[in-house]
Amino acid sequence: DIVTEGLVYSMAGTSARGRCPVPSAIDLRSSPLRIDVLLEDSRSRELAEVPVSFCEERDPPREGITICTKPMFRADELRQVYSNSLEDWVNYHTLLGVDHVQLYDTDGSFGPWLEESEAFVKDDASVTYWPRFPSVISESLQSLSDNGYPYCTETLAFDHCLFTNFHKARWLLMLHALDCYIHSPANAAVVGMNVEHADRSGPAEISDGRQ
Repeated sequence: DIVTEGLVYSMAGTSARGRCPVPSAIDLRSSPLRIDVLLEDSRSRELAEVPVSFCEERDPPREGITICTKPMFRADELRQVYSNSLEDWVNYHTLLGVDHVQLYDTDGSFGPWLEESEAFVKDDASVTYWPRFPSVISESLQSLSDNGYPYCTETLAFDHCLFTNFHKARWLLMLHALDCYIHSPANAAVVGMNVEHADRSGPAEISDGRQ
């Protein structure tokens, strides 16, 4: 067996990220390749042993910029107040040069809005939708989210965004929600002109992250 050591750190105690060097003696091209990760605390007390399987993807096509939201909820309430906020948010960032949007919610409420907005979102927009994200982790977290704690998987969604896109995007940004916008002074005039003349005939590329 080949043994190496790395560092694991946690953000807010709800998720953990680990990093360790791959020993040169390991051939990553061999298949199947499995690594057992042994987690210990600072006092060398064993916490858990996690089997990790590797999958190979050679030279995947890379997108320039991907943006992710936090797990949002109650889209119907937001839509009553700001009826076009989702379409405007996606269109604005597509015009600015964002290649892909990854949108999360906790309750599935953004699904109908996305379906109805396809005709109003620019045809070169790319959106991946993860409905009821807490259930991707566990039904217990989904139940916790449904019962008054909708932000319980926020940091897990950030990790999910990172690990599902780091090999596909050159730049990755967390914009949290539809009231957060990227501002680019260099492209402000271009965005203003394109918004004024935007073709909203669609349809956009909107996919379900679970498929």
